[in-house]
Amino acid sequence: MDSPNKNDFSAPPDSGDFKFGREFVFFNPFDDRLLEYVNRKKAELVQREQDSRGRQEIIKSKAFTEEAKDLIGSILTPQDIPTEKMDFSIENIGRLIDIFLDKYSGIKVSPYLTYLNEAYFDNITEKELIQILRYFTHSVRIYSRAFSVMKYDRLLGAYKTMTYANLNQTDKENLYLSKRDSLFQLRKDRVTFLRVTDELKANIFFAKRFSLTTLDKMHSLLIIPMHRLHVLSYLIFFYFTPKGEKIYPNLDQPLILSRLSELAPALKSFIHENIDVTPDRIYKELRKDLQTTSNMGTQSIMIMKIHPEIPITEAQFKTIKKDLNAELGYNDKIILVHAGLLYIMIEKSDPQFILSLLRKTVKNFRLETRNFPDFGYNYYSYF
Repeated sequence: MDSPNKNDFSAPPDSGDFKFGREFVFFNPFDDRLLEYVNRKKAELVQREQDSRGRQEIIKSKAFTEEAKDLIGSILTPQDIPTEKMDFSIENIGRLIDIFLDKYSGIKVSPYLTYLNEAYFDNITEKELIQILRYFTHSVRIYSRAFSVMKYDRLLGAYKTMTYANLNQTDKENLYLSKRDSLFQLRKDRVTFLRVTDELKANIFFAKRFSLTTLDKMHSLLIIPMHRLHVLSYLIFFYFTPKGEKIYPNLDQPLILSRLSELAPALKSFIHENIDVTPDRIYKELRKDLQTTSNMGTQSIMIMKIHPEIPITEAQFKTIKKDLNAELGYNDKIILVHAGLLYIMIEKSDPQFILSLLRKTVKNFRLETRNFPDFGYNYYSYF
């Protein structure tokens, strides 16, 4: 049998070259094949290191040109470091502290961000929201002192004033925007500028939404939608001088959108915190009124459902109640569900006379009538 090749380290040496113990195998250190293997590995490592250094020199020569070396040298050269010894005396340190305080003690912080921080700290109040909106007008250069926040009323199907500044109570009660309001030219994706002309002021459907004082001096309106920020509301800014026409062409709309994104959470929070009218609560109140008028379902009554062509304002509703209360019975009810829906429940009163009194205030409306208990005793079926 041929002896194994001594250059082949993978071939096992003769068994006589091993000393066997219980747990270990000892290799003969004088075996020529072991020495040859170690020397070969050393040579490979030396060659690998030389090759690596050669590659590094090539990379350096490509990356660090003479121009790059000069640039790095100029950066690393401490040209501006003072050569004199630093004075660490108490007097000099105190002087340096005074210089620092004089330079940085008056750092200006935006009042807009300050009010946002305070507003988000706890529940949003109406006063805080108005103050934020005032700073908002200055930060985006709108410069309007009078404004109204119009939130969407799902029951009414229109936008009604939620809070306002430098307007009066009549403006709050009367002002509304329908979803497709042709008079105000509403857009959900951009700012709308509306010049209030004499022709527009003479339009009764426009004029009735404002007090005479506001209408008389109103020059233009700037309407900003909040829909892109997932808030169903409009911000209406009022101008009582021609300056609105100069401001609008120069508006920075990206800046407005950026500021609105900061304002939107405060407005949304305020809206949610102040919503107190829900369909569930309204229907519960209607059911209770029907129970009262029908004497717990023992009396026959008529339910008149009024759909006015033009939404009813709070002032008009007060007039309606004043006109009708003298003619209604003790248990009869008048319920304004929202500006577009009015219920009148009567037991013995003359319905034609009641409607004639109603037409003094509400000229045009659509009427639906139902008699209880013709549709059964499920109160909700009458609404």
